Amino acid sequence: GDSVIRYFEITAEPPFVHYINTFQTPDPQRGIGWMPKRGCDVSSCEIARFYRLNNSGLCQVISMTVPRKSELFQEDLYPDTIGDTHALTADEWMGGRDAEPLLVSLRGGYVPSTAPKSELRLTKKTNVLDKKGKSSQNVEALSGDIVKEFKEEIRKLKAMIVKHENRIRALEEFVREQKNEQNAELENKEEKEQKLDILSTQQTPPNLPSDLGPDEV
Repeated sequence: GDSVIRYFEITAEPPFVHYINTFQTPDPQRGIGWMPKRGCDVSSCEIARFYRLNNSGLCQVISMTVPRKSELFQEDLYPDTIGDTHALTADEWMGGRDAEPLLVSLRGGYVPSTAPKSELRLTKKTNVLDKKGKSSQNVEALSGDIVKEFKEEIRKLKAMIVKHENRIRALEEFVREQKNEQNAELENKEEKEQKLDILSTQQTPPNLPSDLGPDEV
């Protein structure tokens, strides 16, 4: 969705990265495809070319060139680059070999390689899973032992779960009994307090009239 492309120059000396300019269009981009270096036009000092897919669905070709007065081949702009010939075959790479990519010179423009292409050969190998030898027997025996260990572990876990469930059930019953005892004690205490209140009210003498003299009491 961005519509801005910023490009920089990288050098071997500090600060290494130098800002050059910005390419900007009003139409946002949806994707970019990059042309390999060997596809650039060396006669116009083109160092990069990419294809920008606009939001409208059109493909815009953007070329980056370095202005030079000389029309000679610019070696500093075009060092040897990766060619179209592979350095290893698929079998060699699968076998663990490693090699640097084959480089080609762009002097005079890119010339496709005339070397014959290697033919794709399909080698059908036997599947080791189709043969049941000692290794398969060992695997079956080992898998049987593992299954037994798992079953024994599951049995122990089930026994432990049952033990914990019984303990939890006993604790719940103990807590329930404690609550019942506390409730009973609380009820007894309330009954005693009510009885004491009744007795205290019965033993209190009646209120005497306040206008009686001392001899009339």
